[in-house]
Amino acid sequence: IVVADLVENNLRQRSTVRAAIESALGGVAGRSRDVIAVIPDAAVRVVLLDFDTLPSDGEEAEGVVRFRLKKSLPFDVEKAKVSYHIQKSKDGVRVVAAVAMTSVIEDYETAFRDAGFNPGVVLPSMLAALGAAEGQRPTLVVKVDARTTSIAILSDDQLQLFRTLENARGVTITGEQLAEEVYPSVVFFQDTYHLNIERIYVAGLSEAGGAAPALQAQTGAEVQELVAASQLGKSSGTAVAHTGPRTRGWSSHVTGENYVAFGNGLVGPEVAAAIAKGFLAEPDADLEHRLLMGIEAGRDAGGQGTRERHKTERSAALRVYSTDTFADIDLRVDLHATAVEELRRVWTEYKQYEAYYRNRERNPSGAKGQEEFMKTLRAAEA
Repeated sequence: IVVADLVENNLRQRSTVRAAIESALGGVAGRSRDVIAVIPDAAVRVVLLDFDTLPSDGEEAEGVVRFRLKKSLPFDVEKAKVSYHIQKSKDGVRVVAAVAMTSVIEDYETAFRDAGFNPGVVLPSMLAALGAAEGQRPTLVVKVDARTTSIAILSDDQLQLFRTLENARGVTITGEQLAEEVYPSVVFFQDTYHLNIERIYVAGLSEAGGAAPALQAQTGAEVQELVAASQLGKSSGTAVAHTGPRTRGWSSHVTGENYVAFGNGLVGPEVAAAIAKGFLAEPDADLEHRLLMGIEAGRDAGGQGTRERHKTERSAALRVYSTDTFADIDLRVDLHATAVEELRRVWTEYKQYEAYYRNRERNPSGAKGQEEFMKTLRAAEA
């Protein structure tokens, strides 16, 4: 169905791939059809390039990057899509470049569009997976799939090494074989940066723990799954969340069974904790009421800003989805000095008309008219 390749079109059965995308995303997409398409590592070449400096003009900088890539690729870089990220270093600039044939990318994009989605961003699987890894201390990330083993090393929240190797054994690879494959990369990192790997994340193996003893014996580092099954909600309903290192102000999250509370630019961790506590305070209440209680508790705990300077409220929103692609409840308040309080008032008013709006959404031609509904409402209040 999908044969990942740098040069040839990857989708051998486009209709089957389209149907799989529709099945996977149809029930969770909601109103938005914008998605990030994650594609196999073997379809993209990721290259690290070091420069003393790069032109400030974007087009000129891309031209320099493309010129450097020419000798690193098995295809014409002028027929490729190039995306890159700049990492500042003490010695200059390091560029993380992702390159793929335009025809290969368009092959995947067409499948998503045929399924009714807009792939605004296309990422190789390993780069997407790195978003779940903490990379402040020296960290090795190993991801295995049916055809490749991808290796990345992070340190100081920067990508220091990236390799994608052919893997004839697929996901049946043993821990000893995996340790043997990653060993040259570990030695290169140690010799280049004079640092030891302190943590290893493994992804793609059904039993990541089976690889742990060999990897730990080789490096002395702790080994864990990149994303455990419980984090994906498969066993316990626990939510998974990630807060990046370069957000503004205090930014983080609190997770629990079937919920995640998060924020950026908050006064401190007590705000996220208060949001979670407010949400959990009345477990039998309507979901929208519980969400509002979370927002209100976060506001009362300090909201956004710093301990020295509180940031005034400007907007608040409440959106709830259930089984439809459109929201059951979609309310918001903007440019308001007490936006959270006003949102509660708007929701309380909306609750009186909720049945009317829901029926009109689901049965436009057979729904009661507004005047008839208002008569029913007034009769109930009498």
